[in-house]
Amino acid sequence: MSDSFEAPKKSPLMGFEQFVERTKKGNFHMYFEPGYIADVYRQSPAYQRYSTNSEFQVLAQELQVLLANETPTVEEETEKQRKLYNAYTMMHPLAKHDGELFG
Repeated sequence: MSDSFEAPKKSPLMGFEQFVERTKKGNFHMYFEPGYIADVYRQSPAYQRYSTNSEFQVLAQELQVLLANETPTVEEETEKQRKLYNAYTMMHPLAKHDGELFG
């Protein structure tokens, strides 16, 4: 029996449908929520790498608006999931594995 710890292997990029299922159980949305708890998520290297990218900044602002809506329409929910997935595809290459992104 080995006492060594093996780090999780790099996760392949999920497809959109798999991502939507994973977001139901994970905290990926927390990167884009308002407030101090989300500030902790925004300190991650994967988020920080893109925080100065203008396209990512616009996406993050749009997501904050969408996430603040407590009663989204089906179209707004779909738009939110697509934008979250877009952010995931940008951040994924910088994460060691998806567990880092989904907390």
